[in-house]
Amino acid sequence: MDNKITAKTQLVFGFYQFCTVLAVTIPMIYLTFYLTEGLGMSAALMGTVLLTARIIDFIIGLISGGIVEKSRMKWGTYRSWLIVLKYVVFIGVCLQFWNTTALPMGVRAVVTIVGYIMMHGSMNFIALSQYGLIERRAGSDMAGRSKLSIAYARGMTVANILISAAALPAIMWVGAKFPGLGYLITAAFFALFFFIGSTVLVKSTTDCDRVVTEEEAKRIPQISFGDMVKSAAGNGQLMLVLLAFCLTYIGMFITQTIMQYYFAFIVGDMLMMSVSLTASMVFALAGSVFGPIIGQKAGKKTALVTGMLLWGVVATLITFLAKGNVWAYIILGGLGQVAFYIFFSFGMNYFLDAGEYGFYKTGKDNRNVALAMYNMPMKVGMGLGGAIGGFGLAAIGYTPGMTEISESFLNGFMLLTGVIPGVFMFAAGLLVLFFWKITDADAQKYATANAEKIANLKASA
Repeated sequence: MDNKITAKTQLVFGFYQFCTVLAVTIPMIYLTFYLTEGLGMSAALMGTVLLTARIIDFIIGLISGGIVEKSRMKWGTYRSWLIVLKYVVFIGVCLQFWNTTALPMGVRAVVTIVGYIMMHGSMNFIALSQYGLIERRAGSDMAGRSKLSIAYARGMTVANILISAAALPAIMWVGAKFPGLGYLITAAFFALFFFIGSTVLVKSTTDCDRVVTEEEAKRIPQISFGDMVKSAAGNGQLMLVLLAFCLTYIGMFITQTIMQYYFAFIVGDMLMMSVSLTASMVFALAGSVFGPIIGQKAGKKTALVTGMLLWGVVATLITFLAKGNVWAYIILGGLGQVAFYIFFSFGMNYFLDAGEYGFYKTGKDNRNVALAMYNMPMKVGMGLGGAIGGFGLAAIGYTPGMTEISESFLNGFMLLTGVIPGVFMFAAGLLVLFFWKITDADAQKYATANAEKIANLKASA
């Protein structure tokens, strides 16, 4: 097929990401607050519940690449997962916000864990599939891969603007009409968009995602699950970028876990969170438009280092400037989003470059495992960052339903929301600066050689 990446193709991929973000953002932002203030869990129990669910989700993510690699479903290597799992994602979203207050606390915890795993566990396979479709659609064309990755990022920012502005007011309005159901009904409504987005992407990629036959598979070097783990661990560049992204996402999710508490208890106005999120996403949209220019002109490594270090700076400033100033919090949060999109626009390409590097060096195609690793930093970030946020709240004295805060609580909270995340982001940027070795020219060389190797193996079948 013609691998030229047209504006229409970019629009399709961007629209898919737009719908996906609408579907999963409410659980990712509002679940922690719902568990404590809605279901009455203590901060420590909330942290334990989510850490348990995220450990299971992480394990699923680790094996997802190998499962997709060996799958032979009739609708395509990647498209099949989008077709099947959209139903599981929807049910998972609903279970996370199911009103279980009439049930024992242990049952509430179990329902939350099951719903979390259904949504996030499914997204391991879905995210890997969407990244795989970039590789299938663009082939070895690095510019084409970047165009589709940037389209994903821009679709994400547009969706985030919409959901940031609409979600919390909708939750509060629906909750007033249907007490106890505001989060559930609103989240379920937005989750329906995933059905639309996945259908559009599946139909548009029919010609580039056929199933590899058993005969063809025998001609291509295959590796066992154990070998996949060993080869991934033996790919130093993959492990480096994995660690750097993990550190960044830990910082991000510390802030995100406790964000709603900032507006509820520090600011005292929940609707200002909607203003903050919307403003941040407007900054993010600007970052997704202008940020990639750095990577396109100076290289993806420069974009990664610049974005991570700049994000560390603005995160740290939140502690000192936003203690009594909500607008400082909003502006600094927006600048953090600009920093994030400087490198996030190329996100999966760092992992795919590392996968191409590993295939080129070893002769074993482990690129799906490398792509699956791109999902892992978010899992680690949600798990460890969420745990640090949850247990941090407990350590500084948070209790569900509290109405007054002390000066020590305020100081501890600002440290937790600013300096601590900033340290993780600084560490990530410095790791990439000193140890990432794959240039853009190297990545193109590896991808071209690997494509020729696969083509020759298939031709000899």
